[in-house]
Amino acid sequence: MQACFAASGPQSLAALCVARVSRCIDRYRQPQRLSPRLELQVHAIDKNAVRKKPPALGLSLQSERLRRQLSSRSWPPPHRQQQESYDEFPKQGLLEGQRQQQQQAAQRPRLALADVALLTDEVLSMDINANQLPKKAFDELVDACGLAASSRAKATLLWHLGLRQADIKQLMRREYMSMFAVSAPTLQRRLRFLRDEGGFDLEQLRALMCRWPPCMSYAAKHWREHMAYFQSLGVTPAMMPQVIIKAPQLFAGLSLENTLRPRVQHLLDMTRLPESALPQVLLRGAAVLTVPEESMSERVFLLLDAGFSEEDVAGIVQRHPMVLAYSQAKLEGILQYLDSLGLDSEDIVHIITRMPSLLSLNIANNLMPKVNYLNRQLHGHPQMLVANPVYLTLSLQGRIMPRHRFMHHTGVLARTEPMNISPAMLVGDARFAVRIAKSSLEEYEAFRTQLKGRV
Repeated sequence: MQACFAASGPQSLAALCVARVSRCIDRYRQPQRLSPRLELQVHAIDKNAVRKKPPALGLSLQSERLRRQLSSRSWPPPHRQQQESYDEFPKQGLLEGQRQQQQQAAQRPRLALADVALLTDEVLSMDINANQLPKKAFDELVDACGLAASSRAKATLLWHLGLRQADIKQLMRREYMSMFAVSAPTLQRRLRFLRDEGGFDLEQLRALMCRWPPCMSYAAKHWREHMAYFQSLGVTPAMMPQVIIKAPQLFAGLSLENTLRPRVQHLLDMTRLPESALPQVLLRGAAVLTVPEESMSERVFLLLDAGFSEEDVAGIVQRHPMVLAYSQAKLEGILQYLDSLGLDSEDIVHIITRMPSLLSLNIANNLMPKVNYLNRQLHGHPQMLVANPVYLTLSLQGRIMPRHRFMHHTGVLARTEPMNISPAMLVGDARFAVRIAKSSLEEYEAFRTQLKGRV
């Protein structure tokens, strides 16, 4: 190589480089097609972009190199030409079709749904086919909710039960479509069963259908077996509708022998709860039985390791059963946050056993702002939480801040004076306004409304 360089000289070598660069520039200026393999790569990259899936790192770098090559050329690649054609013609036709549909819907004569007389008392026993919604009213539901033309009888039943457009539209979600596979007479018969044997009134039936519509796809025999089991646990007929509404999947989605019976026994064994406490546990948080046994055990062991006794755990679960459904990260985070305030383990156990619902709160959005307000505005300290743990469960914007500022407004409390949490925060609005703030309920409500508009 050195010999060639010596023979040709530096000038000849420079001329050779210039000629090679010129040929490269001329070649890229000429319109040309990518190789088939390169075109496939380009289409694959654009396909990922349309799906909005983040490509792998190697594919990202490859995509960037290809796009730089394409941007330096004078011809548009095939996929760009195709996209331009899509943008010019089909989109215009689609928009025009949508405008025509909207105009037709606006011109269609309607009977407002609000004018349809409700038959809530007779809806579970009346002949649905003979009392269907007027066609114009049904067309309004079709346009608003996307109902099928064949669902007029079912729409009649839902409407007379008191469900409105937003409720029916919610029922049209894909995961709830199993309810629409049930005929209107069958749905009517199952609702009548829940009213007669389950103790539901019409308002509770509406709440159940809106909370978990798939429950309507289960036959009365299935419901009857599950309700009999929960009655054996101590759930009274008056409590049954409330328990079902809180966790309908327990009655219509979980196996009685394979899941519910073993899970109830595991709950009693792990938490040392007496069987007599089960009805109240189910009334407060029946969804705890949707938590797998292994997850229950992990939460119980976490509390025991944090210094809670078995009696403490039983009391926490009895008063706030859903503690067994919270993630370990959430429980550990709250325990660590209380520890960071300077509270010892005994104080933390005392606070949580007295107010276990605070375990459901978010640290950044709920607990921290209240503690900061206690320190900076109320001139208090975290140790006050030991005597008044309920402070952490009160609304900062709805109760703590308005009452504190109203006491400044009336002159009862100086701005630098520490505020006593217990009586000022726990009593009702009327008693607070008259006895503590030395004012009237009307003046306090007006002040709170004005403060809410400013905050």
